[in-house]
Amino acid sequence: MKITRYNRFFFNALRLNENATLNQSGASQLSTNKNDILSKLNIDPKALSVAEQTYIRKISERNLERFKREQTLRKHYRVTGALLFGFVLSIYGYTMFAINQEKFLDDFDVPEPPDPAVKQFKK
Repeated sequence: MKITRYNRFFFNALRLNENATLNQSGASQLSTNKNDILSKLNIDPKALSVAEQTYIRKISERNLERFKREQTLRKHYRVTGALLFGFVLSIYGYTMFAINQEKFLDDFDVPEPPDPAVKQFKK
């Protein structure tokens, strides 16, 4: 995006400290609330030129388009996450079901411990 004189003026005005006042663009005094991370700029729409209003409208439209794209992406991420979670859960469930069906260890006889006398003889 080409930076014009207006853009430089507009973004420099946003960077001004809290005590500054802007009269050229019709903005009132900046917010003095210390809890604000960014200072708020109250702009009177009637005091803005047609070019400034058009610029703000274009930015708002682009932001709305970006927001809609992000919403659809979030929906796709949730669906993908749910599918992956279901897939992993089904593998886990199948594994537990398959292990419960195995009965070969039930018939296995535990060997008797070795006789202590034989153990001493081997040493």
